[in-house]
Amino acid sequence: WSGLPLALSFVVVASFPWTPLLGAALGDATTRLRRIARAGVTDGPLDLEHLEHLLLTLALVAGLPIVLYPGPPLTAALPALPAVALLVGRFVDRVLDGVGDPRAIRQATWLLALVGTSFALLGVTLAARIPPAGAPLRLLSVALFLSSWAPLLADLRGARKWAVALFALPVALSAPIVQTRVLPMMEPWLNTRTVAETMERASRPDTPLVLFEPPPASLRQSLDRNLVLRTRVTRDDLDVRAADGAVYAAYRPAREDAARAALAPLGGTTQVLARTPLLVLVRVRPDATTP
Repeated sequence: WSGLPLALSFVVVASFPWTPLLGAALGDATTRLRRIARAGVTDGPLDLEHLEHLLLTLALVAGLPIVLYPGPPLTAALPALPAVALLVGRFVDRVLDGVGDPRAIRQATWLLALVGTSFALLGVTLAARIPPAGAPLRLLSVALFLSSWAPLLADLRGARKWAVALFALPVALSAPIVQTRVLPMMEPWLNTRTVAETMERASRPDTPLVLFEPPPASLRQSLDRNLVLRTRVTRDDLDVRAADGAVYAAYRPAREDAARAALAPLGGTTQVLARTPLLVLVRVRPDATTP
């Protein structure tokens, strides 16, 4: 059952900055659903009201596998995002037409300001811990902070339609910064491309790579090698040897001591070929007494 709150959290984060409007959109849709049910509306053309209820049903059905499947990954929540986005879009459309609860909009603007401030503080914290990406992360934090408070300021001035429209401002300002400044500097923390390229340059195509835990998805996609899971490598384990007798292994930096102990029975010398925040790639050349 822990997968359910994790997946719901993923939906909330992935829906930013429209997340604060999600509660108001769901409440607005369910209220009109009950009103139409009480009025005894029969099946008819697929008008906007029926379309909104269909989207609400799709969002709930898309989340059903999260409840039924044991230990679902966070990405199990992705099918619900299109329906959630369209529900929020329908609510925004109604607000721009002059229909909407002012209290719900005021609460949404306050929530966006608080969430945006939290993300900005998180960016500043990461900037201190990741010096190479420090400047882009601080720039992103400033953009998030200013754009998240803009809808609240507009609502306080009585410009309700502008307040809802400005919910798109965090994406409009932050997306170019993330795409052009943050992601290029954060690449070593996000994927294993450097390790894959180093492995391809340093070894023959038929050389296996030893891992001590399941490999990251980016490594499976970018490295065309046989990935072998082991808890310990011995001198008799010839299936993991390269043509020249060396053993190539990769492990997370946090498990370096355990990985070195698992490779210790090979003896010989260990050469670090690549060291990234995600993986460390080493080559072990066994001593001359190794068969």
